[in-house]
Amino acid sequence: MATVTPPVRQNNVHIVIFKYKSTADEAARSAVAKAFDALQTQCVSISTGKPYIESLKAGMNYSEEGFDKGFETEGDREYYLNTDPAHAEFKKFAHPAIEDVLVFDFVPGMF
Repeated sequence: MATVTPPVRQNNVHIVIFKYKSTADEAARSAVAKAFDALQTQCVSISTGKPYIESLKAGMNYSEEGFDKGFETEGDREYYLNTDPAHAEFKKFAHPAIEDVLVFDFVPGMF
């Protein structure tokens, strides 16, 4: 299957699903969720100085759903993944409580 490069101005959906470690108690899970939610305002574009995560939804998985973040452009997603200092700090903070993570990126309607 060929790699698909999404259009530059297409909204991207970035889904992140955490599996907490068995040692992560409710307080640790709550702290990670709060820190994760804060990324929507803490992650800012180096070109505009403004937050670039357009939407962030989070909740406990009770079926097939998990966490998701949306980005305005592929460039914003790449910056978030590879450069953004707030995201880097979040990863360091959450790491002790997270056993595994699944990330799934897609552009709605693009198959």
